[in-house]
Amino acid sequence: MTKTSDPAPSLNDLKARLLAGDDTVTAEQLARAAEVQQWEDLRRQAAELKAAEEAEADRLDAVRAIKARVLAAESLDDDQADMRAITEAAARIITRHGNRAQAVRDAIRDLAKQRVHDGGDPIEGIRWNNAGMGRPEGVTVDGRHLSASSYPGAVIADAILQALTDAGVRRQVITPHVQLIPSNRRR
Repeated sequence: MTKTSDPAPSLNDLKARLLAGDDTVTAEQLARAAEVQQWEDLRRQAAELKAAEEAEADRLDAVRAIKARVLAAESLDDDQADMRAITEAAARIITRHGNRAQAVRDAIRDLAKQRVHDGGDPIEGIRWNNAGMGRPEGVTVDGRHLSASSYPGAVIADAILQALTDAGVRRQVITPHVQLIPSNRRR
């Protein structure tokens, strides 16, 4: 039966034996134990360095992923396109309300020429009235009052308020840049 060799004593064991007066410890044993310990220390340090480098690489990958998510969410190009769409829609609303106000002013002038009196009974479902009693100058057509003034802001404010509702956020998310007063006739 072959006898297995005992593990070589450690450097600390050999040092302790020498200090205790053991003359059997040789310089070669001490040198070999020192080399083995140095080799083991270097391997441990190498493993720690590799683990630290891998951890740092993982951390940087996570930071890059966060950065990519933020940049993807920023989408300034989409903001520009949507701003153009909002601008064009607001311009259409402003123009439409301006045209309606002008048509109402023209109607007031033309109704007066046709001897339709201010505040009188409607003729063919239309009448005109001067401003008063909290109502602006305008015409009433089939019971619906149309102002001679243009108020496109109410429609635009209502649209933005509806967008906030649809997005599930409160109106404070757009302040202080935009202050909205609902028209109380939201669709």
